[in-house]
Amino acid sequence: MASILPNGKTQFIDQNGKPLAYGTVTFYAPGTTTKKDTWQDQAMTQPNTNPVVLDSRGQATIWGSGAYRQVVADKFGVVVWDQVVTDLSGQLSDSGGSNIVGFLQAGTGVVSRTAQDKMRDVVSAKDFGAKGDGITDDTVAIQAAIDWIDSIGGGCVKLPRGTYLVSASRSTETFSNFGVPVAANTGAVLLRNSVSLEGDGRDNTMLKCNDPAVTLIYQITPLKARVSGIALQGGWSPSNPNAGAGNGIFTLATNGGTLYRTTYCTWRDLIITGVGSYGIGLQNGYPIGCRIEDIIVDTTGADGLDLKARDPNNPNNIPWGNATNNIFVTNHGGRVTGSCGIDTRGIWNHKNVQVVNFGAANPAFTYVGVRFRTKDTAASGYVGIANYSTLDGFLIWAAAGAGANAQGVVSGSDACRVSNGTIINCQYSVQLTGNSVGNATKTTVTGVTSIGALAYGFFVGPGCVDSIFMGCNSSGSVTAGYRDVGTYSKFISCGADESAALSTSTGSVSSQMVDNCTFGTDWGVSISSPTAGRVDVVPRGTSSLLNLNLSPVGGGLVRFNAPFNSTGDVPCTGNMVFQDTTGAQRKFMICA
Repeated sequence: MASILPNGKTQFIDQNGKPLAYGTVTFYAPGTTTKKDTWQDQAMTQPNTNPVVLDSRGQATIWGSGAYRQVVADKFGVVVWDQVVTDLSGQLSDSGGSNIVGFLQAGTGVVSRTAQDKMRDVVSAKDFGAKGDGITDDTVAIQAAIDWIDSIGGGCVKLPRGTYLVSASRSTETFSNFGVPVAANTGAVLLRNSVSLEGDGRDNTMLKCNDPAVTLIYQITPLKARVSGIALQGGWSPSNPNAGAGNGIFTLATNGGTLYRTTYCTWRDLIITGVGSYGIGLQNGYPIGCRIEDIIVDTTGADGLDLKARDPNNPNNIPWGNATNNIFVTNHGGRVTGSCGIDTRGIWNHKNVQVVNFGAANPAFTYVGVRFRTKDTAASGYVGIANYSTLDGFLIWAAAGAGANAQGVVSGSDACRVSNGTIINCQYSVQLTGNSVGNATKTTVTGVTSIGALAYGFFVGPGCVDSIFMGCNSSGSVTAGYRDVGTYSKFISCGADESAALSTSTGSVSSQMVDNCTFGTDWGVSISSPTAGRVDVVPRGTSSLLNLNLSPVGGGLVRFNAPFNSTGDVPCTGNMVFQDTTGAQRKFMICA
């Protein structure tokens, strides 16, 4: 119940804008001359007279219910106006109430809209009956909101603050995971095409599924879609690793594989915990222009982020334009051997990454911090694998007791760049490798520190070509700081404190270059110009006697300025002392 003109006590004015002193207001049922009661109080216990007589200020307290015909007259009985009025609060509270309230945005060129139109700009799962109370199963309500947005061409479904409990989807649809049929009811929420799902922040909105076999969100051929501001909590636990293999987020192709797509999508501000497979699995479609930012993945059965590039319908596409930033993965790989914090196919730029506390859960498993995939055939997807990808600004720290199970950064792709990171307690901190299809080439590793490697800090495998290590350091490796079994490997300004700093295979010696590296006590030369007109080449190290060896290859010569010309006797102006292979000193004259 409310006042007809909602102040309760209402003032009426005449046609000149003056208070309608001692006027009257008569109330009828709309369109009739049948009088209808009003009251002096909101509880409708004190009826007004009808007509209501106004006081000297033209005021009266009038409460009503429903619609009225209201006839206002002055004190002489002359009608001032005759119109239909309503109980405004009653209308506002019904389903169409927002349609009678106007909205006008600030600014030039704005147009008037109803409040209903304005509020429909944002679609909430609660509009479709979701509760977000952590008790009610909200699966059907959330899906109804998503399906509605999909039916109008895409948009965003909001999940306001709360915990949304979900379970297996009620849909009977089938999708495809690279040719393998996937039933919709193995997932909870089906996020279709260009539909986004947005919470109020990962600390405020949670999507929770207690079934470890169910994937929380399936994204079906996503295009310009995002998932953001949500905590995704699965029902999987390392204490019962085989209970289920659900994912946090997993992309799928359409049934039969008619459409593979993961294009211009964003995953941001998410916490993903307790899932039996991947935190985020981009399995179907070449990722193009995608962003994964501000993500925490805690406790998974497989990879933290699994970034595949598979589209058999468009094998000549290039999965480029992709980046991750601010990624934290802890305790991955509790169910599947060979799992990675981040597993990369396609072209990705990874920045500000930490992968920690992995490798000790199962001594029979192997684990990797960050992997750029080894090469493969076209039948498995993108033949470029992770070529041209980067990793910059990172920490990889295997769990205590991980031992030989854990690798830091592994690359089998071409022209990848790894920079500005620290790797602790892995078997190999950085491992360049390959397979029967091909090996890593043209890899650049810059400013990376290895601490406590169980075998080698930095390992260049057979067949790896043109690998460059600049400004890297190895400390406390069990076998050696650096192991080079590749070809044309280059070590520049690197350091190692191990007694076996650089271990090199026989086949690699002839093509290896080491420049200004502290491998052991004596590490190289300095080239300086202490005074004008002079350049000094000085060996550096801690040994009391350091020989400076110039070692040509094959028929090469050691030349000083112009070639030596021995014709004729000329005065000797100086000599140089060389040591031959027997240790004897030999003097060579310098002639004018």
